[in-house]
Amino acid sequence: MIKLFQTSETFGDSTAKYDITMSHDYSVKEFITEVLTQKEWGKISVYDENRNLLSSGEYNGKKLTIPISEDILSKQICEANSHGGWSNMDYFLYV
Repeated sequence: MIKLFQTSETFGDSTAKYDITMSHDYSVKEFITEVLTQKEWGKISVYDENRNLLSSGEYNGKKLTIPISEDILSKQICEANSHGGWSNMDYFLYV
């Protein structure tokens, strides 16, 4: 299970920043699978330990509309946060 905790004020557009805690060690694929059950839309970006972008994909409803490669999907997440509100949420994963 992933849980979001608001870490900023709510901005004028009703969005906010969030830290994410996870009930267990998640791979990128497991995280995306859980996000896709939320009926949200947005972007998922994956970064390496130096904060370099490895991959990014959009999701809408129950599917990833821009794919992320299998080698990225298998990586373990060490940190995650997000930004959004209403039904839009962008996720930032660090592996």
